[in-house]
Amino acid sequence: SDFDHRLVRAAYWAMCDLIDDQVGRMLDVLRETGQLDNTIVIFTSDHGEMLGDHGMYCKGPYFYEPAIRVPLLVSWPGVIVPGRSSSLVELTDLAQTLLDATQQPHHPGMQGKSFWPMLTGKADRDHHRDDIYCEYYYANIRRTPPQPHLTMVRTKSHKFVLDHPSSTGEIYDLEADPCETVNRWDDPACERLKTQLLIRLCNRMAWTVDPL
Repeated sequence: SDFDHRLVRAAYWAMCDLIDDQVGRMLDVLRETGQLDNTIVIFTSDHGEMLGDHGMYCKGPYFYEPAIRVPLLVSWPGVIVPGRSSSLVELTDLAQTLLDATQQPHHPGMQGKSFWPMLTGKADRDHHRDDIYCEYYYANIRRTPPQPHLTMVRTKSHKFVLDHPSSTGEIYDLEADPCETVNRWDDPACERLKTQLLIRLCNRMAWTVDPL
């Protein structure tokens, strides 16, 4: 019901307020003990949440923006240049970024890409990756067959999702349709775009192979 929907969203925002308060307490302690200027603070999340968006709740085998777009705030006073960025970043990039921040070498088996130069003003703040890659491979054993196996590639302008069991998918023009309401998978005008995004997706899948 509409009441249930409003209650779920209100509860979610209340949890956000709780997190805000607790993170604030930690920052206060760092400040009071003189450690804040020598501490890297990262605020992020593993995934987003569907709060009735597209008729769904919680999380699952789909790649809409509310589910895959997460906060990413990084702070180190006096070292990281303050500002905002619209660049595409993957959570896999965090490990190399922290290694660069602490001047440690990267292990050859790592697959992320450090955005430390971007944080310190030594690289374009609004470009880090040409696209981001997501995958969902049968991560919930309680689901009934066919089990979901999906992959996704997202550029700044488009999103391409492939549902492997059915060989169908979704294409969204994020500039014209930011709420992802018009799936252009079967649009004849998007055939060339579909091919280009499929090749991009295949390339990203290929590079998930173990570097070692």
